Amino acid sequence: MFGKFASRILVPLTLHIVILCSLCVLLSLPPVWNTGYRFAMESKLKPYEKKELIIEDALLISGGLWSQENYTKISGKLKAYVLNKKEQRHFEDVRTLLRRAIYVVMVLVPVLLLFRKFIVWKVAWIYALIFYAIEGIIFWIWSAVAWRHMFRTLHWWIFQNDSWILPKGSYSLFLYPHSVWQMAGISIFVAFFIVLLIGYFLTRKFSTPLHRGSN
Repeated sequence: MFGKFASRILVPLTLHIVILCSLCVLLSLPPVWNTGYRFAMESKLKPYEKKELIIEDALLISGGLWSQENYTKISGKLKAYVLNKKEQRHFEDVRTLLRRAIYVVMVLVPVLLLFRKFIVWKVAWIYALIFYAIEGIIFWIWSAVAWRHMFRTLHWWIFQNDSWILPKGSYSLFLYPHSVWQMAGISIFVAFFIVLLIGYFLTRKFSTPLHRGSN
């Protein structure tokens, strides 16, 4: 009984959490983020004389997520403009969330491995794909009907404070417009699906006859 519940509910949801946290961390790594950022912003920054300085500032800010340096100091190193106090606080919060994502993965992966013999992995990956499809439909409808509401709700839930509500004219709003987050969202959405497919096909290929019969 527990095995069925775990394989159909607990493990698929845990896989979602692990994959999402892992992809967010991976996307934030400077070599990955820098490439995507340049691709998303290249055409938007063409009219600006300070284009390269602006890109350098953006990459310095995002790179700071993987350093211990205070964002007040990072702001002082920017070449085009500076970050206001709320922006500095926001990036400190983002850095904290990334660290928490790493801790979540470090805790949940060993738990999955510990109980691996009680899990029908083929079933777990199938349900993970089903949940992915349901979540995709929900978020697609939500974003189409009320994008602003979805954006605000998710940010309140993730940050648990208002550091993400930046004043008008904040440098960050210019550096990271909608196109950047669209790039990030699509990248995570597609990568998530690919990971789920790989997991499903690998467990289908290497599952034991007993596990095949369990389905």
